[in-house]
Amino acid sequence: MAENIQEKVTSLDKDSKVPCYHQIYKKLLEIIQNSNQEENNKIPNELLLCEKFGVSRTTIRNALKELEIKGLIIRERGRGKGTYIRKKSFETHSLQKVSSIVDELRREGIKTEVKVLRKK
Repeated sequence: MAENIQEKVTSLDKDSKVPCYHQIYKKLLEIIQNSNQEENNKIPNELLLCEKFGVSRTTIRNALKELEIKGLIIRERGRGKGTYIRKKSFETHSLQKVSSIVDELRREGIKTEVKVLRKK
């Protein structure tokens, strides 16, 4: 994926009314959807993306957050972790609709279990 980013990154239109993070989101979305990238392929880290697009880390984080909300990437936080493509996308409903984490998991077909830890 890193090679695809380097090859396909085009400059941003910084005079556009469209925010830079959204332009980056669209470019990354196009690369993910139109390439033959397999699920779980790692995408470049934030610092490399900052360098390639010539923007701040905050701008990159906003673009990645949009992809994460759409369910197109998985972000593992922590040193040595990374951001990975998720081909089977699902849109999280974090701000669009109030639901519990259990509802989200069930919607994805993940079985849940309730365990009472303490009874009052």
